Amino acid sequence: MACNFLGDEWFVESLQQKVEVARRSWIFKDEDGQDQIGGFVKEFANIAFLTIKGAGHMVPTDQPRAAFNMMQRYLNRQPF
Repeated sequence: MACNFLGDEWFVESLQQKVEVARRSWIFKDEDGQDQIGGFVKEFANIAFLTIKGAGHMVPTDQPRAAFNMMQRYLNRQPF
């Protein structure tokens, strides 16, 4: 299952924020401590657009470790 992330990205781009970091992968550690690609992030002046690889509408069910890592970083204001 895939969500319409392109429409979401177009919406964020329509806000006309300055792009600070072009699209790049973001990394998290899996249960074995190995680096995994969590998805992709594009950072603007006041917002970040982030995808989680392999997740649909139920991100915590589809990719629980990546979802938890994303929320931890967001809540702790850590970079992706």
